[in-house]
Amino acid sequence: MAQSVSMVKKSLILSLVVGMVVGMGNGSVFGIYLMANLGRGAFRDWGGWGADSYSPFGYFNGFMTWTMLVFGFAFIWILLSALYGHDKMSKVSQGGGH
Repeated sequence: MAQSVSMVKKSLILSLVVGMVVGMGNGSVFGIYLMANLGRGAFRDWGGWGADSYSPFGYFNGFMTWTMLVFGFAFIWILLSALYGHDKMSKVSQGGGH
């Protein structure tokens, strides 16, 4: 009997790409929601020069960048957890273990 490769291993790269794209998309929607409810503020508060634009504390652009990254990694974790659970249930239903 050939040993099957787990679903997580077969779809790892796809899970990383899809999880990050979907998560960052949802993070940007979350940012637009915040912008609409909190107000846009002055234009000078939106960005910065160089590495300052990535600071989550000084500028809205930095906050949005980090929000999108956090949402992306969260969606990767959710997707891989779901695939792992599906793989586990599929092995049990085929009589492959606990």
